[in-house]
Amino acid sequence: MWGTIWSFGDNLDQYWLEERGGLEEMSKCGFRIFNHDFYGCYFGIDGAGYDFYKEHWIPLYLARGLHWHKEDSENENQQ
Repeated sequence: MWGTIWSFGDNLDQYWLEERGGLEEMSKCGFRIFNHDFYGCYFGIDGAGYDFYKEHWIPLYLARGLHWHKEDSENENQQ
């Protein structure tokens, strides 16, 4: 089981979370989001025994509309 929580370190991420529907999108991707008066928003995954990247992180990456990866026909055909 992953006993880790994270928080965003950039104001653009925080803006996406609070003003651009990020809370709902993260929830759809299986993240648990918490808000603390002092620490702000932080999030975690409630799960164990499966591929966290496939089930949570990749859907979050896609939901954010991020595009940090290179697309090539070889990788696209393997997926």
